[in-house]
Amino acid sequence: MPIQFHRPPVLETLFSVAETAAALGVHPISIYKALAGDLKMPVPVSVRIGRSIRFREKDVVNFLNAHSFAARSRSIESPRVNLPQPKRKGRPTKADQIKKRLQIESHPGGAA
Repeated sequence: MPIQFHRPPVLETLFSVAETAAALGVHPISIYKALAGDLKMPVPVSVRIGRSIRFREKDVVNFLNAHSFAARSRSIESPRVNLPQPKRKGRPTKADQIKKRLQIESHPGGAA
């Protein structure tokens, strides 16, 4: 009977907060704030080991695939509709002033 050696299970690659932030293109502090709930930003699933926070490689890859531009464009069913913007309050623009002046000048009996 051959001798069998006990092989430890293959551990997953874990990324630090700095490595995950670099992969996502954000600052590491943004990751900490998002995990604390202070920042409304989605982050990959994290694993806490003692006081350190780690991210599984597969979770980061799945997160990037799910939040890529291609994934978002597939989920959009209806194209965006350009709605008219509400009229801004305040001083009229130069174009509005010229348009108003031309309207007054074009009407006979307009103010002089």
